[in-house]
Amino acid sequence: MKITTISAAIGTQLPGIAFFLGTIPPELKAWTLLASGGAMAIFLRISLIDVPDEKLIGKGSRRIAAAILLAVLYGALFQFVTVGDPQHPDSKRRFQCGFGLLPFSLTPKALDLLHNGNLGINNKEDLMLAVGGFPGGQGSAAIAWKLWTILLSSGMLIALFVTIYIFWASGLAYFARVVGTKNILT
Repeated sequence: MKITTISAAIGTQLPGIAFFLGTIPPELKAWTLLASGGAMAIFLRISLIDVPDEKLIGKGSRRIAAAILLAVLYGALFQFVTVGDPQHPDSKRRFQCGFGLLPFSLTPKALDLLHNGNLGINNKEDLMLAVGGFPGGQGSAAIAWKLWTILLSSGMLIALFVTIYIFWASGLAYFARVVGTKNILT
């Protein structure tokens, strides 16, 4: 492999960047350890497939465009199905929850708390505080959200994150293959 391919592989470290920005799925912290190996496997796979050079830029562009569109969807879903710690607002730490305050996602106890106007529960963070679901509390997110909704939302986040990573890394790999075979600047 040429140095351009290796330098492009370094640029695929989307999970590493996401870790430092605090946007990695809460249940997927170990993913950052696997990111380097995954990027190299994707680059190796694309370097070995037989694709005419004229199709590489189009394939790479479509993969990058799909990754960007899915990243926008991921950002919205991430905010909807995770909850920040209001006790430490400067922390990037997020906790997995169900689907916001949607009634199908909440347990009967959470619905009771939500409809009790005296408590002033206006958002997910307030609900999580009310059930003691943050570290140091006596509860967990499963008191407020049905377990199946927590698992489903977590699975959706993880699947979307991994799909974005694969599209991003493979798009860059297609570009790196073109750069590795031709001088595209002339």
